[in-house]
Amino acid sequence: MTFTFVGNEFYRKGGAEIVLAFSQLLRENVISSNDVRVNLVGDLRRTHNVAHQEFQDDAAFRVSVEGMLRECPIFRHHTSLTNDAVLALIKTSDVGLLPTWQETYGFSVLEMQACGCPVITTNVRALPEINPENAGWLIRCPLNPMLELTVASVSDKTLLRSAIVSQLKTYILQIISDSKIVSERAKNSLARICLEHDPMLFRERLNRIYMGFKTDKNKTFF
Repeated sequence: MTFTFVGNEFYRKGGAEIVLAFSQLLRENVISSNDVRVNLVGDLRRTHNVAHQEFQDDAAFRVSVEGMLRECPIFRHHTSLTNDAVLALIKTSDVGLLPTWQETYGFSVLEMQACGCPVITTNVRALPEINPENAGWLIRCPLNPMLELTVASVSDKTLLRSAIVSQLKTYILQIISDSKIVSERAKNSLARICLEHDPMLFRERLNRIYMGFKTDKNKTFF
């Protein structure tokens, strides 16, 4: 089973949590190195995580994560790839990964879904909208009124990281034990892209809206 993560800001997008989750499962002997391959595309030098505010991870944490990334045989890390190479990698993957701490929208999720690759994401910002649970998997974390994670202390960060890693491990085990749930979500992912993000259909919807503006002169639009 091949999992793929794409995020230039490796730490903000959840790359560390992916490494922790898979490494823990291997140490616990509930998966083996023959069960999975994990592709990670992201820049390890992008260490600042805007969601952590003044409670950034220290160098010791990053050294530990990057040591596991280098030494564990299931991981395949690329600092960067061309867009064509990323799409080719996604097309050979079973499940996408974006356990992100902070997100604007999540366009990489749409790219994965368009390749028939369902994604595990957190529930921040727009991700529950573009990654419904019939098409992917949601890691549920407590959110503030802006639909973002709140890190107001080291304890907050620790608890959130634990929740992300724990739920990620649960989903990984479900996926490995039952590949049918992957194929079902893959079909649903592609179907929702065709329905919600087809350029021709979207253009038609916009045209209908604009025509409505032009023809309905009795209404005021703001």
